[in-house]
Amino acid sequence: MATFSALLFGGKPRIKAYNGPGAEVGEQVLIGVDEGPVLSASFAVYLVPILSMLAGAMLGHFLIGLFDLDGLEAVPVLFSGCGLVGGYLWLRRFAMRRIKNQSSEVLVLSCARK
Repeated sequence: MATFSALLFGGKPRIKAYNGPGAEVGEQVLIGVDEGPVLSASFAVYLVPILSMLAGAMLGHFLIGLFDLDGLEAVPVLFSGCGLVGGYLWLRRFAMRRIKNQSSEVLVLSCARK
């Protein structure tokens, strides 16, 4: 089973494929993949880190104004880093839940015989 978490977090990706045409090891194959899970995973991988980092920076900027900490520009930078790490951890849990709840199988559509 191929997982985007294997690509994100290390490990060897495994793919489970239905081999209708009877392809052999070493042959080139054309595979079909359901695009819904691929699009949602791509959306999450790109959007979550950016949004969590921006949210952290905005929170840090808000705290500077709330506690009157003028001159401490490092606070939004620190909070944006915390937001980025938090987004990464959320993304990891999201990936693990999706792997457990969803089939990630592909279909071999055709193969090129040598």
